[in-house]
Amino acid sequence: MLFLFYEFFGIVTNLVGGWLGARIGLNLTMQIGMAMQVIALTMLTVPDAWLSVAYVMAAQALSGIAKDLNKMSAKASIKTLVQSRARLDTVQMDRRAYRLEERAQGCGFFLGGALLQGIGFRGALVVLSVTLLMVLLLMSCCCRSNSA
Repeated sequence: MLFLFYEFFGIVTNLVGGWLGARIGLNLTMQIGMAMQVIALTMLTVPDAWLSVAYVMAAQALSGIAKDLNKMSAKASIKTLVQSRARLDTVQMDRRAYRLEERAQGCGFFLGGALLQGIGFRGALVVLSVTLLMVLLLMSCCCRSNSA
């Protein structure tokens, strides 16, 4: 039950995400997803007494939305980058993007496991949320300076 909202809202986001990305831009869509993920991670660092099923399901729903906003934006960006680097056919481009995604996920699983083992669940969530917030702030500053 705890992951039901995560998956459900991920599906809903996939249906609406493409339209949203086209309407407001992939960069802003990714930034919104990152901000939502920071909030979702931070929601799970509260004391155990606050962690009711409904509360965790709400955090998971927010995380599901954030994940799919980021994934949609990142995949589109990677495809654009790969396509602009070399004129490849669609199959080659999809393979390269898929390999890059697989490598990033593998690194993420390894780092997440190391954090859990080293500093525990709440500590790992704090490190992840602070790191993601720093990336979001850096990304916001770089994008603002590039568009000015």
